[in-house]
Amino acid sequence: MSSPGCSNSLEDPVRPSQAAHTAPVAIDAAATAGRAPGPRGSLLMGHFLEFERDALGFLDRCHRDHGDVVRFRFALTPSVLLAHPDHVRHVLQDRHTFYDKNTLDWKMLRPVLGQTLLTTDGEPWLSRRRMMQPAFHRERIAGFARLMVEQTESMLERWERAAREDEPVDVALEMNGVALDIITRALFGAVIERDAESISAAVTMVNRSFIEEAMTLPGLIATMLGRPTRSARRALVPLHELVNGFIRDRRSAADPGEDLLAMLLAVRDEETGEGLDDRTLRNELLTLFVAGHETTANALAWTFHLLSKHGDVRERLEAEVDSVLGGRAVTLEDLGELRYTRMVIDESMRLYPPAWATSRAALEDDEIGGFRVARGTLVMLSPWLTHRHPEFWPEPERFDPERFAAGAAERPRFAYYPFGGGPHLCIGNSFSLQEMMVVLATVTQRFAASAIDDRPVIPEPMITLRPRGGLPMRLHRRWLR
Repeated sequence: MSSPGCSNSLEDPVRPSQAAHTAPVAIDAAATAGRAPGPRGSLLMGHFLEFERDALGFLDRCHRDHGDVVRFRFALTPSVLLAHPDHVRHVLQDRHTFYDKNTLDWKMLRPVLGQTLLTTDGEPWLSRRRMMQPAFHRERIAGFARLMVEQTESMLERWERAAREDEPVDVALEMNGVALDIITRALFGAVIERDAESISAAVTMVNRSFIEEAMTLPGLIATMLGRPTRSARRALVPLHELVNGFIRDRRSAADPGEDLLAMLLAVRDEETGEGLDDRTLRNELLTLFVAGHETTANALAWTFHLLSKHGDVRERLEAEVDSVLGGRAVTLEDLGELRYTRMVIDESMRLYPPAWATSRAALEDDEIGGFRVARGTLVMLSPWLTHRHPEFWPEPERFDPERFAAGAAERPRFAYYPFGGGPHLCIGNSFSLQEMMVVLATVTQRFAASAIDDRPVIPEPMITLRPRGGLPMRLHRRWLR
């Protein structure tokens, strides 16, 4: 990944600082460490209900009132919240083998997505990562740039009518649609429109069922039993059928194709020479659908929201896009010249990281920041907090892409980690960044968007951080190629 002040490499989404930052030193029993401070919770539920009512507000209050290491409790599960970049690095990188994904949020995802690169860890994860990494090398992802342009331009044709008739569009919904179109065609090539629509509807049903039932009593019971909820199972049936059909047809086809499915069909274990079986391949493809497209879509939605509120940033972005592209379609070679475009995306993901929180479980006693972390503790990491940490981000609430300019102040590597970090860095980070830059530049050529009223846009922390109630906006045409 790349860091503020270094080159805008698409290979790595975060730019690590060259300055030395000493990580906390773990000791075997953490015997000299004390207990971290934290808010007072209820005897039975701890802080579970408070977190469910207002997760982001709860995190903000914990950090403001108690510091970088905060003790709290999810029902009977002891938990700590970490906000300092060095503490994040400790868990995700320095001692990542001592923290696993045996936590409630991962247990909820696992029955829906299966045992995939996203939901596993340990040796199964390492073996799978080694197999799949070649399919996501930068050179292979680069071939999808034209596809990304085409799908964005198809969306903009619909926007033309809305602009002519002065009809608002839900930009959050539009970004979700274009991201899903892109990943569908990147995975399966030139699928017919009927299949694309069926996939979109099925993925939407899976997401909705997970969001609506995840924290209900039936949802929690299903999670404890290690299986999807009833509505999630119903939603998965047509999606499984579609993807299984794609896999079956491709295995028997004379031409393997050049999409991601073809690349994943070709991967082999270095030791055994075996590829991914159909079930594993299907689950990995579903993960790319469900997890991949929604993070990109929400990052883009928040970017357009921020641009609508900051005319100076939007004008500078438009000037760069017009200067670099001169009215033609964006190409892969242009992305390295669209430096301010990348800075805008980075700053948007700083303020509104799609993956706003994640968790791990401590496998042994440890010490972080001078405080004891007992074996079995749930460790919560939140880019929402770390990306707004005032020690590393002056005026943290302010939208300022210049934070990511070459020569900007150096910061610890994990002061900014929208795609995670350490060995579990998101395998699709290059694809996502390339997509965001292509979509943003292509839209900026032809349209600016403004909010339809002054109502605040509230972040909703679900699977990803999305704008609550969508993002209705009016479109203003700029100029056409």
